[in-house]
Amino acid sequence: MFWPHHARLAEKASTKSTTLLSTELLMSDREGFLNWIRICDPDNDYENVSRSMDGPAPPLYYASLAGLFESVKMLIEGSVNVNAQGGDYGNALQAACLEGHIDVVGLLLDNGANVNAHGGDFGNALQAASYKGDIDVVHVLLDNGANVNAQGGDFGNALQAASILGCIDVVGLLLDNGADVNAHGGYYGNALCAASASRHIDVVGLLLDNGANVNAQGGDYGNALQAASVLGRINVVCLLLDNGADINAQGGLHGNALRAACDAGKKILITGDINAQGAYGN
Repeated sequence: MFWPHHARLAEKASTKSTTLLSTELLMSDREGFLNWIRICDPDNDYENVSRSMDGPAPPLYYASLAGLFESVKMLIEGSVNVNAQGGDYGNALQAACLEGHIDVVGLLLDNGANVNAHGGDFGNALQAASYKGDIDVVHVLLDNGANVNAQGGDFGNALQAASILGCIDVVGLLLDNGADVNAHGGYYGNALCAASASRHIDVVGLLLDNGANVNAQGGDYGNALQAASVLGRINVVCLLLDNGADINAQGGLHGNALRAACDAGKKILITGDINAQGAYGN
């Protein structure tokens, strides 16, 4: 579980022997590599002692996930495929971005990693870096041609991924680089709904200032007002209402914002149509 941490420290201390040992372990034709993955796969929290040699992601993926710069460099020098697919995060670049290993990200890009490769839990590297909230990595990806509006992954696009965790600096950077503030997709349907669900009122305000449609429909919650209501985000509710949110808009799991607040037992006073029909009647 902990050897990658010690290996990173050894790399910083220029301990070449440790780097050689790390790289040797990270060879898919060695039993040690498979046994490590069986016992403690960084992608999963469970053992899989019956895993076959075809199961693990490529060694470059694990080296990038662990932030082992020198091992990544040696593997690349050994002519591995820098864009090989595999692992929960799809490829080595996305794995390095999620963990914020900016030196590894740069090394991979310099050696031909596809900055817009699709796949993995986050769909692409930019969405992974945006979810992490690492503005330096986001900068590097954008400077290397990352598509700011690429679709895919759990959160649909990078802007929604940054909004869900309230990474306002990243949200601002993405918007400055042409992110579509009203792009649809992902679990929350759009960035405004994601930010509203997470109580990030500063991000909600920034999105609204940049033209976010306060009544946009989409996602499980239907719209931003319903998302804020079901989760008891009263300050966000007030901001959305001040910006023209339709208090009686229909849609989503709860049908409307008032029903969402009632279902969740939130003591939010909303003067809407108390007879409005919703997902569960009225």
